[in-house]
Amino acid sequence: MRSPEKEFLKSIQVVGAIIAEPRLASAEGKILLVQRGQGDIGEGLWEFPGGKIERGESPQQALRREIDEELNLQIEIVTSLGKLVHTYPKVRVELEVFFTHFRSGEIILREHQNMKWVKPREIIQDDLLEADRPFVQRLVEYLK
Repeated sequence: MRSPEKEFLKSIQVVGAIIAEPRLASAEGKILLVQRGQGDIGEGLWEFPGGKIERGESPQQALRREIDEELNLQIEIVTSLGKLVHTYPKVRVELEVFFTHFRSGEIILREHQNMKWVKPREIIQDDLLEADRPFVQRLVEYLK
């Protein structure tokens, strides 16, 4: 008999995009944040857009697909800002976040309730989904 403390969590692999506006050349430029919808883990919090990696996809392929499906945008992937594992109450997330450039498209929110362009230094950590928080500092350091 399995005890509740040893119950296994569902584990998913996900990717996120820090999408920079076309003219971003420093930490003074802006990036895109989207607000999670109702019923999602962390509903109402802001996040870097992205989603689950499907079987047979590379992280980069999954990211391009997710951004197109969720936001109607095409992006250019510049570099990975790293990976982390974060455990929420019901799921363990293996997350890789990429710094990307906006290439084309007009934003259509298909999964999120809102969006905004913000300067990296102006992101309020407490308003951001927990797993995304460590990537704000990584972004600021990358842009130096």
